[in-house]
Amino acid sequence: MFIPNTPEALFEALAETSLLKMYPRFEELLPRNQKLVRLIHTELTKGELTDNTFKDFIGFTLVIWRSFNHAALLDNQECIDTEDEIDTDWVDEAAQLARVDQFLNGMLGQLETLPESVEDPMEPEAANRYLLRGPIED
Repeated sequence: MFIPNTPEALFEALAETSLLKMYPRFEELLPRNQKLVRLIHTELTKGELTDNTFKDFIGFTLVIWRSFNHAALLDNQECIDTEDEIDTDWVDEAAQLARVDQFLNGMLGQLETLPESVEDPMEPEAANRYLLRGPIED
């Protein structure tokens, strides 16, 4: 019997059967999307998958993306400000980065308008709690 080296690998091995039953096309996903499904599946199996979990996941992703985009915008602006000759590609890139920044800020604003969900995951009437109800039958 093979015993994984890390707790994460052990959990993934134990969850594999459930994952494939819940997401039959799991193996067709891109590797980065498989990681995302594993992350969501982990929260589901722990009983901690709620609307707040999804909201935090999306919000954190948007904040990280905005941070990287802002850094790229500053780097691009520095090139424009410090060079004698301005490359038109830099101006086009600045406009693109500014549009992405505006989009990300808008998405973060919209995320704040989501209705609040039940904070107590053990609340039996929590309509926003996603449960693993057992293996899916074929």
